[in-house]
Amino acid sequence: MKSPRQRTISVEEVHYLEWHDGLVRGILDTPNGPSLVALVAWDPDTRRRAYILLGLNSDDSERLKQFAGLASGDAGKLHARWAAMQAEFERVLQRCKSSFAMTRTEPAKGSRFGVFELDPDDVQALADYDLEKALSKSAWDKWFASR
Repeated sequence: MKSPRQRTISVEEVHYLEWHDGLVRGILDTPNGPSLVALVAWDPDTRRRAYILLGLNSDDSERLKQFAGLASGDAGKLHARWAAMQAEFERVLQRCKSSFAMTRTEPAKGSRFGVFELDPDDVQALADYDLEKALSKSAWDKWFASR
């Protein structure tokens, strides 16, 4: 990682795609446009979290928002919609080319927090996304290191 630059984000709305004792993946509506947010490191014992934020175009944002609130429904339909959401998430990652940042603050509606700019290579942490990766020591070492 390069030496990061810091900036501030204001959150107008959070559209939750995945939740587990807090935000895991979602879409943030901000004054500067929508962002995809994903948990990349989580230590449940200390409650520390680190997230990557990726700037989205409005089409990608709307496609992902259709999966918000996915957690209800019968198991068969839920599994199919989950697979569709994961596939769309991966497609968006492949197209995403700008505005990469990370934060150790869980985004919430009405919140304002600092983010560190990232290199596009750091976004590879989201490839084949799985919450279990965020619980790993290697994720903690990478994302909780002082910046």
